[in-house]
Formats: sequence, C-alpha cells, structure tokens
Amino acid sequence: MDRNRSPLFRRFVALGASVGLAVAMLTGASAQGLTPGVSPLTTIATLAPPQLPEGIAVDRQGRLYVGMAPTGEIRRMAPDGSQQVTLATIRPGAGFLTGLAVDPAGTLYAALGSSNSPDSDAHGVWRVAPDGARALLAALPADGLPNAIAFHRSGDLLVSDSFLGTIWRVTRAGQVSAWAQHPLLQGDLTACPGTLVPFPVGANGLAFNRRGDLFVANTTKALVARVPVNADGSAGTPAVFAGPDCATLDGADGLVMDAQDTLYVAVNGADRLVRIDPAGRQQILATGAQGLNGPASLVFGATPATQRDLFITNFSLLPFLSGGTPRPAVVRVTVASPGAIGFPRTGSAEAQAPDAGAPGAVGRTWAPGSMLLLGAGALTAAGVTVRRRVASAPHGR
Repeated sequence: MDRNRSPLFRRFVALGASVGLAVAMLTGASAQGLTPGVSPLTTIATLAPPQLPEGIAVDRQGRLYVGMAPTGEIRRMAPDGSQQVTLATIRPGAGFLTGLAVDPAGTLYAALGSSNSPDSDAHGVWRVAPDGARALLAALPADGLPNAIAFHRSGDLLVSDSFLGTIWRVTRAGQVSAWAQHPLLQGDLTACPGTLVPFPVGANGLAFNRRGDLFVANTTKALVARVPVNADGSAGTPAVFAGPDCATLDGADGLVMDAQDTLYVAVNGADRLVRIDPAGRQQILATGAQGLNGPASLVFGATPATQRDLFITNFSLLPFLSGGTPRPAVVRVTVASPGAIGFPRTGSAEAQAPDAGAPGAVGRTWAPGSMLLLGAGALTAAGVTVRRRVASAPHGR
C-alpha cells in the first residue's frame, strides 16, 4: 500500500493546509514593530528543507549546536553562523530530533522522539561526545515525546515529555524516574478553541530561575507553570506562573531565562517572541513580520559579546507541511538584559541549573525548550512527506 495515499496521510496534509492558512491570518493580524530595547532580527544561518532546525544549545566557548528535526543532523557553528560542521546524526526515522543541551565538559545531550520506528535510533535521550561519538543514554516510553532538556542541580537531566505530561529525571548513568507529573503538564486541545496545534502537546520548554524553580511551557494550555524544587531535589507542586492566555501563549514552545529572572518564550505557530517578567506580565517582542517563522527553541549567547543575544531556531514546520513558504533559519535578536550565565559548582557534575543553596547564585539552563506539533501516528505521515520531497538530500554523517 502506498502510504502517501493513505487516509491518515491525506488527513494530515489537509490539516497542514488549514493550519498554514490560520498561521498566515494570525501573523498578519498581529504584525507590529519591534518593542523598544529589542534589536531587529538578523539571520545567522539560512537553511532549506529537510533541514528544519528545532533544538538549539550553546557551549562554554559560545559555539551553537542546532538540531535538524526531520533528519537528525546536529550542526555546530560559530555565533555568526560560520564554521558549520556536522557533529553527529541521530536517526529519527518517522519522528523528530527535538531538544538539545550541552554540559560544561562539552558533552551534548539530545532528545529523540523516534517512537522506535523503522530505520530509526532508539527513542530516548542520546549522549554525543565532543568528537561526535554517540551513545544512547536512556530509553524512554515510545508512546511519549521527549522534548526539552535542562540540568537539575545534581547534574541529572530533566526531560519534558510532551505527550505523557511528565518530566523525566535521567541520571548520568542512564537511570530514569518520573520527577514530576501533574495536570498542568498535560496537553489539552480543548483549552484554546481554534488552536493551531493539532495534537495535545503538554510540557515543553524548560528553564530555571536564580532561586532554582523550574519553569515549564505547556503548549496547548497556553501557560507557563512553575515547579519549585525541594531541598532534597524532588519536585514540589506545580502552579501557574503565566496564563492561561490563548491570545498570546497558544503554542508556547521554548523557554530561556535572563539574569533578571525574565522569561523569554518562543511561541510556535503564532510566530512570536514573548517576554514574561517575574510578576508574570507578558509582552510581545517580535512576530513573523520581523522574521520569525515557527520559532521553536532559543538560547542566550555565552560570550561577553553575545550575552544579550538570543539565538532562535525558525523551525518552519507548518509552512513546510502546508505547501507554504518555509523559512528555516537560525536568527538572532539582542535584548536589554544578558542571559543567566555561570556554572554553579555542584560537585564533579558541574550542573547547569542554579544552586538553590547559594543565595543570589545565577545559573544557566543551557538547553532551551523545544516543541513538536505531531502525534505518534502523524509522525509517520510527516516522515514520508519529508523523504518524498527531499529524497536525494544528504543526511550528514
């Protein structure tokens, strides 16, 4: 049977077309000038399908790591987009490569939502050495969607699961446990009528503040939750920090925090960059009119010259699937406050999250959140679409 003519495939293509139209209408309605104190967006790396960038992370030298969701290629590049090399490729099969994180030693961690489909690598979290050698760190439930990665102050990884409404804790030895499960982490397609998101994507982007609280974007509930971290490292009870706000945060994806505990949100689908102050007040900083195109993940630069620069992946998935004009790229915008920098000392692991025991300590969550708009069944259709349209495209190493 030709999967390209299956009812599932036809339904998904029709859904992509309707979503693409809605995106275009919403972007046009919300077009506005940049907020004072925010620079114009500049493109540092222009890409082309199937290289749709989703996850992004930065290392201590300021180098960027960008994951191509449909192909699994991970590129390393300078902050100006030059010196691009393929570090590794983790095969997503009919799924997507999602969130990335880099530890102080330069080891990269990658979330793979492959659902263990044919011609894929194992569904879970992968570890990639600085020389590109890769290995599975931890397998995760194949009916979930591992998405964003952040570092717990112990040095363990916290991984959002957008389909299972869970934040997994993964030790450096690969042991897995459920760190947080709560209704605020679960997706709900009824929360925002007319949502652009076709599947119940829940917990998504992750970011820590200076106090050590974890902030979690919920994509379909259009909110950001705050999860306090207890003294023993366990999760407290999640509570709403911002939203629900379907007009502004429907499709909330990646998160990153600055040094003043101001949160920045990449709002996929609606093509928005939103700033949320410590009191939960929201402000739209940029839209598709300024060059955003399906923004998925974002990270602050890590050098003195780039510490106020936000690097954002233009995922461009919806325009690509709907037959529109995708503009996949990595873009940069400069904001008023620098990112939360510094590596707190928490033993040999040198975790990247704030040390709650150090008053005023500023930590960095090096891996901003990421987002995937497809469910397990539709991933297959999307994977077929990508391979049909770019059958001859190289997939890196």
